[in-house]
Order: sequence, then structure tokens, then C-alpha cells
Amino acid sequence: MPMMERLVAAGGHLPAALAGLAAAAVLAFALPSAAAQLLVVDFTVRETIPLTEGRIVRGHLEDCDAARVRTIHAGSSASGGVTTFNGSKRIDCGSGNTLTLAFSVRTADCQKTDAGTWKVTRGTGLFASARGQGKLVGTYTLGTKPSPSCERDGIDDRYTGKLQY
Repeated sequence: MPMMERLVAAGGHLPAALAGLAAAAVLAFALPSAAAQLLVVDFTVRETIPLTEGRIVRGHLEDCDAARVRTIHAGSSASGGVTTFNGSKRIDCGSGNTLTLAFSVRTADCQKTDAGTWKVTRGTGLFASARGQGKLVGTYTLGTKPSPSCERDGIDDRYTGKLQY
């Protein structure tokens, strides 16, 4: 017996059954066709000091071939020879696709590196549902080379971790 005839024979609840089927169809089309992938992040951003705008110089960010990276907030605090830098950076991939990352790193006076963590706080476009976090290691530079002393004019920040969107 066809499904419609069974529904009518079972008590004539055809409108309710059709409404249920329609709701299921709407949900099926509203849900993403594939689950978000968990991607490995490993890229390096080069910025000059004072931090303004940087670019990816090693590795890449999936779906973001020509990224511009801008520090949108930065602050620091120091105690006992250790400085903590906190802030956020926006990665602009063009066409309304952006990622905003919060970061927190620590370094000691005149160290060649800083180290800490990053976390996605916001995304737009392709990255609207983005989540992710990882490690951040910065190498202070003088020109385009690692800085051998306290003198520095830039930083190469290496982001590693996981990103899902």
C-alpha cells in the first residue's frame, strides 16, 4: 500500500503528516551539506614595529590566498623583567572574509622570541562560524633577519594550531 493511502487509512492525519515531511525537508536543506573540517594551521606573519599591517610570509591560511594582517588592539604589562603582550589581529582575506584572533604572549627583557597562545574570537564571510586556537611564537627581527640583540624593528609571528569553519 502506498504511503499516502496508509496515512489516510491510519486515521486521516494527512495534513499533520505532510506538515512533518515539509518540516523535515526544510531542515535538510537548511543544514550544511558537509560538516566543517578541522584544519591544521601553520603560517608566519611578518610585521614591522610599531605593529600596523603585516603579511603571511611562510605557510598559508586555507581559503585566504592574499591575506592582509592588521593589529587592531595591543597592550602590554611588565613585571620582574617579564613582559606580557595581549591584543587582537584581523586577517582580511578579501571579499568580506575575515578572521579576528586574540593573542597573549610573554617574553623576558632582550629575548629573541616571545611565546603564547591565540584564539579565534570572530569571523565573517567564509569564516563566520570559525573556531580555533593554538600556539604563537614570535621571533624579533632586524630588517628581515632574526635580531641578535635588543635592537629590533619587526617580528615574525608563527601561528600553529587548529581551525574549524
